[in-house]
Amino acid sequence: MRLERDLLEGEFVCVDSFTRWFDCPGRPNEDYYRISQAVNELDGKVSVYRVTNPGDSLSPEPECRNRAVAFFEGNGCSQNMDGDFDLPDRSIGGCDLIGNDESRSMKLTGPIPAGFRIDVADSCGDLCEDDWASIVLRDDIPSGEEHCICGFQTDLSTDDYEMKYSGGNGLDGKISYIFMRIGENVLAQC
Repeated sequence: MRLERDLLEGEFVCVDSFTRWFDCPGRPNEDYYRISQAVNELDGKVSVYRVTNPGDSLSPEPECRNRAVAFFEGNGCSQNMDGDFDLPDRSIGGCDLIGNDESRSMKLTGPIPAGFRIDVADSCGDLCEDDWASIVLRDDIPSGEEHCICGFQTDLSTDDYEMKYSGGNGLDGKISYIFMRIGENVLAQC
């Protein structure tokens, strides 16, 4: 997207789609901005954006990075991103942090320290009330390195992480609750 002229102080541009030409009420697009067509549609898929000034380089820079934790609608970190988070200072958690009953996998992008723990569940009330999984990193994930947790419905132990799953009717695509914390070396126990 490119502005075709300077905006006045307090003036704004309405962007309701990244994949088609459009007009906001009373503002013809040829005076303000142009949006190029996308082959695979961008609406609902934008995970990084950057605002630059005229003459700034459009090459990737360090601030255009992946966030530490990203949830995806498909197994194997595929399909649409359902939500992403920076690494919490201590802990963050709750319901409605990502789309309810959507996520089936998760990508971790370093740097993330060993001892980072993530719990996911399909119940907003109590982690142990229904299906849940707990994941603890055994080793640091170096800066820029990516690890995909391909699904949540298995007990798994690797050199990099350990995952415990407890459930009966499935967790993939049913996640309603997430809790992330730093400095844990044990999996959730129910």
